[in-house]
Amino acid sequence: MTRDVLNTTLDYDNIITKVMRVSAMKNESAIAKSLGITPQSLSIFKRQGKLPTGLVIQMALTFNISLDWLLTVQENLPAGNVLRKSTDHMKDEIINWLNDFWSRSTDDEKSWLKIQFERCFFEYHDWLERKARLAKEKK
Repeated sequence: MTRDVLNTTLDYDNIITKVMRVSAMKNESAIAKSLGITPQSLSIFKRQGKLPTGLVIQMALTFNISLDWLLTVQENLPAGNVLRKSTDHMKDEIINWLNDFWSRSTDDEKSWLKIQFERCFFEYHDWLERKARLAKEKK
């Protein structure tokens, strides 16, 4: 069932209009770049008049917009905030798990976790490299 939902398509004009209204994006090309897709890909969806559900979910996450509001045909902004609720609780969960893991882990397990972070999160790997480069420049 989940696969069927993620493979369905949604009205292009309604969703793009809403994203442009509540985000800082001035045009569709800027939206595409923020999503990590080419403007040409977004143009293809525009010609079809539809967006893949997975891309709409990505828009909601990228631009911090309520998925519920994006999926409705309602044009007007609802009373209240269309932005998603803060994701601080997710960050807190991750930090709590990391603290718990770290406090009960062996050195080998800690090394394993660091390697996994570097493999799975390129941003973390890049951050480590920048941090090392800055430390080297200070010397």
